[in-house]
Amino acid sequence: MGSKYLKTLGELIEQTKSAPQIPYVWSGIKEGSFGFVFGPSKSGKTTFCENMALSLIAGKESFFGKKLSKGPHRVLFVSLEEFYRERTLRNIRQLSQLEINLPPLNYLSNGEEFPRLLSTKLDWEKLESLIKESKAKIVFIDSMSRLYDGSIEESKLAKKILYQLRELTNRLKVTMIVIHHTPKMNGSPITIDSLAGSRMLAQEADFLIGVNRTINGMTYVKEVAFRYAAENTELVTPFSINSNSWLSPQKPCREYSLIGDLDGRISNVNTMKVLEVIKLLETKSDVVKYKDIETEAEKVGVARSTIFEQLKKLTARGEIIKVVKGQYQTVLEK
Repeated sequence: MGSKYLKTLGELIEQTKSAPQIPYVWSGIKEGSFGFVFGPSKSGKTTFCENMALSLIAGKESFFGKKLSKGPHRVLFVSLEEFYRERTLRNIRQLSQLEINLPPLNYLSNGEEFPRLLSTKLDWEKLESLIKESKAKIVFIDSMSRLYDGSIEESKLAKKILYQLRELTNRLKVTMIVIHHTPKMNGSPITIDSLAGSRMLAQEADFLIGVNRTINGMTYVKEVAFRYAAENTELVTPFSINSNSWLSPQKPCREYSLIGDLDGRISNVNTMKVLEVIKLLETKSDVVKYKDIETEAEKVGVARSTIFEQLKKLTARGEIIKVVKGQYQTVLEK
């Protein structure tokens, strides 16, 4: 059309056909994308990312039961929170799980002279130089809280940091995986809303992978959101951590089965919330549709991934009945 800014759909289709397919690094993380691995303190986020990074440099075919892109890869792990000695001792133990005999030259990190807080333009220039010097195509940063001085809940600051991370990702043609924290979860399911600074961060990220720890001490990984893949929010993958700081995934299960405390207090609260939602919806219609229950229950803090289990519990109690598939009504007088 004679313009470098304007293109027809036909031109874009032809351009897309001729472009090479972009592979996935792991799960919904596409090469050249940017996003977060997030969760509460002591949930295993850093260890999860270290395990993934070491699996990538070792040329492993899979991680947590999902395919890794063909390696070995060159990885940069920027650690801003932890002193190098303890981190390196942990990495040595982790390497023993992979049975790597040669020195892991494709795993790079920052030295102790690198700034621990990136609060100035010069600090960010040092980060860019570090990535360039490493020649790594996959970059982990631990953690988001070390990339700013202030509150990430402030939209102006969040926008600035996200723009810088996105620009680095695009300019250097790397995959950027940033570890981020959540406030205390108190036994709740992990969702987009759990992410500190969630609205702005979730909008910009290409992937959101949650790592949660329940009040019972159970840990699990959850596909929270992907831009370029279909996430499975119904199932999560519990894991254990051995003495070598290596994660062992277990059989996937429903998040609901993990998040309740020992006496079932939390899950029972959610069950009662779903019952109240059904009663409210019945004021408008005799029969309540599943999708309407999902929408309204989410508004009162019940995760979509748990609603089916709540409905099963209410049905077993005899408080509701399934009229037909996907439609419910209460047994009590309205």
